[in-house]
Amino acid sequence: MVSRVRQAVILVKTIMEVFKAMRRLFYTIMLAVTATACSEMGAEGEQPIVTNNNHEMVIVAEEDTRTTLADDESYAVWNSTGEYIMAYQSVGTQTTAKVSSQGTVAGGKASFRVSFTKNATASEFRYDAIYPSSAVTSTTSPNMNAVPLRLDNEQQPTAKSYDDDADIMVALTATHSSQPSSLDMRFKRVVALGKMTLTGLPTSAKISEVVFEAQSKRLTGTFKLNTTTGDIASYTSTASDVKLTYSTPVSTSTPIYFAVLPTELSAGDKFTVTVVADDKTYIREVTIPNNRSLNFIRGDLAKFTVDFSSVTPETPETGMSQIAGYWQLTSWRGSTNFDMSIYLSIDASGSMVLYQKLGNVGWESYNSTSTFENGIISGRYTTGNIGWSASYYVALNGDAMTWIDTLDSSDVSIYTRISKLPDHLINATPKSCELTAKDVVRFL
Repeated sequence: MVSRVRQAVILVKTIMEVFKAMRRLFYTIMLAVTATACSEMGAEGEQPIVTNNNHEMVIVAEEDTRTTLADDESYAVWNSTGEYIMAYQSVGTQTTAKVSSQGTVAGGKASFRVSFTKNATASEFRYDAIYPSSAVTSTTSPNMNAVPLRLDNEQQPTAKSYDDDADIMVALTATHSSQPSSLDMRFKRVVALGKMTLTGLPTSAKISEVVFEAQSKRLTGTFKLNTTTGDIASYTSTASDVKLTYSTPVSTSTPIYFAVLPTELSAGDKFTVTVVADDKTYIREVTIPNNRSLNFIRGDLAKFTVDFSSVTPETPETGMSQIAGYWQLTSWRGSTNFDMSIYLSIDASGSMVLYQKLGNVGWESYNSTSTFENGIISGRYTTGNIGWSASYYVALNGDAMTWIDTLDSSDVSIYTRISKLPDHLINATPKSCELTAKDVVRFL
């Protein structure tokens, strides 16, 4: 959900500046719980809703409890769709977790509905809540001292705000002697927010991806939260980076918003920012100078600037240069067991040699000229000027290269990059077949 602005001024020390930042985000919600019998009235005199044996709870987040930043960052605004919370009710040793209905926004307030089993006999009820519900990784046997949560490594901010699904918040625990008709709860952030300004990049470029990485630091991942104290109890599996992607590329002057786990970068620590803009990659490593620090404080917005004016962009390889090298067939049509051996030697110029040993036939080699455009490779054998039997969609993933027949999607070949061809191919000249006969069997 997001946030509410209290009248508090937060000092955030950054690399580039010490400034007065956004507010600490605390939030007040109204939790209206239906009564135990139709003869009882709600807090406002309304007839409570009783559905079978359930109490339907209406959680109303007040006007200043918001989720995404407004233009001037002085307050935040609710999303009109896609908002859910995880609500918990504990009675004795039994805790139940329920996902709310999608929040609805009216009059500046967001309302959620959730129901728990009615209970007219217990004398103490505990209520907790987590926003967003998607951050909770398990609701099996809830333990409010160790709620499993996840801050995603990949986030989708907008040009004006962080990814609200990464804005994890926890409610301060509330207790009541009976299931209340209304309950005020205060929320606070679990994560820290960052606002990174990029300078020195081409003003005409459009950013599609940004990665912020600080080695050895816990920035994202899974952890357990003690909802009683609001503190992280333990870390399960964390990553030292956060990847930010934009469905619509943004200008290089756009502030980069993100959420990370609370952490501190002190003098001597390093972080790396990688920016992909217009198919070019800009990488900048920054060392925190003496007497400086970059602190990502829970509930605060840390502002800092990274200058790319001295960075020469890396232009990604295109065309044949992407797949140049030596390759061995390691999977064909979903199987790693096949009665043949296939190697490819590909040159950035488009020249290619196919080495094949099919069944009991000895080694053969075929020279080709090939082109690789728009993700499709095709070729013709130099002897006989005969085209390959098919063209192929090509996908690269590290040292794996997948070819899929453009006319037969079941014909999938996976090649693995190797440093050199086997010695028996290097030291011996394979039989080079003439291609004048159309019945010559070739793998491609």
